[in-house]
Amino acid sequence: MADSIMLWHSSVQVDPANFLLLAKAVALMAIVYSAGWIVTFRLKTDRSRPGLIIKRCGQAMKNLSQAFVLFLPLLFANCLFMYLATATNRPLMDSDFAAIDAGLGFDWVSTVRLLNSSPAAASILMYTYHVVGQLMVLILFFLALSPYSDDLMEYIAVIAVSAVFTGVLMLAFPTAGAYAFYKPSHEVYSNFTGVGGLLHLQTLNDLRSGNPFLFQMSKVTGLVSFPSFHCALGVMLVYGFRRIRWLACFVGMVIAIMIPATIPEGGHHFSDAIAGILVGFASIAIVRALSPKRRYAISLVAN
Repeated sequence: MADSIMLWHSSVQVDPANFLLLAKAVALMAIVYSAGWIVTFRLKTDRSRPGLIIKRCGQAMKNLSQAFVLFLPLLFANCLFMYLATATNRPLMDSDFAAIDAGLGFDWVSTVRLLNSSPAAASILMYTYHVVGQLMVLILFFLALSPYSDDLMEYIAVIAVSAVFTGVLMLAFPTAGAYAFYKPSHEVYSNFTGVGGLLHLQTLNDLRSGNPFLFQMSKVTGLVSFPSFHCALGVMLVYGFRRIRWLACFVGMVIAIMIPATIPEGGHHFSDAIAGILVGFASIAIVRALSPKRRYAISLVAN
């Protein structure tokens, strides 16, 4: 609804090819679901170990296809909103967030220079920053195979709530990111690519120029600086893997390293990272509070 309303007043135009791409993806998920249904139906009375394993895989195919049918349109709507929210002439607020960081005693340039001083440390930080996207896909497969089938839909719900938080905040507080604000020399971040803080700047400037802009899902670039969605996603990933403690601990260690990486590699202000962490926890809390199972359990205790 927000996308539809904002499109009427925006210079952003949606490429019709997006809908064809989305339809193909949904059709593929329908095929995957059908294959999973055939497998589970064919083996519904099979109690042998191989039969149970294959049946579990068939059920995972059904779970995964259902999740993607929800996730893909959500991803499209969220990315479109990100572009629509960026296409504004409102003043950027990076100076305000830099002032908040300074008030907290955080020096962005000095921190990036310190993290950049060790090539090995910089490599580890960059790896954890970029591996989060892979973990986001991996967890969908992990939860699809899990015996706790509701956890997959809960995870999609958490992502949806975090998208609302992120969209509202980026609309209310437009920023370009720390690289655009501080304009550091290359020697400050020479061991980092700075891709998260630099790659989006041309697209951001094009959107803010007021000139017509064609939105193409196949060429989407992340534009969110405040809050850091990487940090929000990190919190949600640890929560998603919580059923297996050793795996949750391992992912937690990766995320703990990734959060500092959002400064030099993601180009975030320190306050962006804090806000992202809070968005992650708030999204989980809201979904848990609204969970039908949780409300049922509470009503049983009350009775």
